[in-house]
Amino acid sequence: MTKNRAFALAILSCALLASCKSTPRTVTYDISLSKIGNTHRLELVNAAERVATRRLAALSIKGTAKAVPAETGATLNLTLPDKKAAESIAKLFAEPFTIDIRTQVKPLTDFKQDDPTGSNWKMSAVGNDDFEWIQVIGDKATGKIGVELQFTPDGRKKFEKVFTELAAANNRLAPSIPKLAPTAANPASLNIGIFVRGVLVSALTPSGTKLDSHVIITGIPKPAMAQVFADDVNVGLHAHFVPHP
Repeated sequence: MTKNRAFALAILSCALLASCKSTPRTVTYDISLSKIGNTHRLELVNAAERVATRRLAALSIKGTAKAVPAETGATLNLTLPDKKAAESIAKLFAEPFTIDIRTQVKPLTDFKQDDPTGSNWKMSAVGNDDFEWIQVIGDKATGKIGVELQFTPDGRKKFEKVFTELAAANNRLAPSIPKLAPTAANPASLNIGIFVRGVLVSALTPSGTKLDSHVIITGIPKPAMAQVFADDVNVGLHAHFVPHP
């Protein structure tokens, strides 16, 4: 083989190797907001950026996410390492979001005995369309963190019906129910379960005769955890990601 021929093959090999390397790319999504989402527009745009950043991390993708408010909705710009990463994030964005309220069919002595997606949880009428917003709240005096479930007017009526029915059942069970802290879910009573994408994320025990004006989940150990929950639900309910043409 001549020297020139060898040099030519070396150049060709380098070119082939370069073409096989991952090429960083920018992928843009248009974010359309629901009517409720538009009333929280800036909050939702910031939440969408945080959600996208967390999803990249969950997929072990080294990239960046930047959401920019637009005249209507927003634009999400993702810097991704390669085509495979773009396909993975597109699949994740395409997954449907669900949040719903379910009720326990029978009390248990321990939540560990219960299959959260099994037959002991009954679907209620409260679903995606009944939630308006999830708001992170904190008590500066006690340092306690929580999230408030804000319902649409119709959703509030549905949730109140679920609460009242279970509270009445628990009042009948009261003598046999062990006492726990007021904010804790009692495994020995009939509880309301909050399910996100079919997974139980929180439970609360209805008691008394009337639902409070504010429905709050307490006992969240860290503000960051409360923010993740609020972001995921708010973005899941009110933001729709569409690949920019």
